[in-house]
Amino acid sequence: MLNLKTLEGINTETIYDAFIKAFSDYPVEMNLSLNKFNNMLKRRGYSPEFSMGAFEGSE
Repeated sequence: MLNLKTLEGINTETIYDAFIKAFSDYPVEMNLSLNKFNNMLKRRGYSPEFSMGAFEGSE
């Protein structure tokens, strides 16, 4: 069962891992380092309190 909640309290490494897994079968390889991922979030105005994630169990 999926639970939706904000990303408050979720560390960036966890979000990065989920991002990489989500695009793992994408035709174009996502060769994005954690540092570049953090920069992308900053450029896009990432706010964990306004961002949602879908969680299944502890993932």
